[in-house]
Amino acid sequence: MEARDYLFKLAALQHNAPGGSRLENAVIIEVSSMVDQITLSLDLQSTDRYALMMARATALAGNPDLAIAKVEAVLRRIAER
Repeated sequence: MEARDYLFKLAALQHNAPGGSRLENAVIIEVSSMVDQITLSLDLQSTDRYALMMARATALAGNPDLAIAKVEAVLRRIAER
């Protein structure tokens, strides 16, 4: 997969994620899993890898919306190269 593909996947996750604590937990897990997939499948610079790991930590800390924004920013930066 390319960075653009993950952007579409992230947008779908954001669009289909309704509120509620149980569903928020599912979004946290999905964001964390997606970050793992991205770091394993894309050839990343160390700064991008670090930014994605920080986004993963943000999701696991209970703030999936901010984590999604961070992942999106990194993916856009990667896609522009």
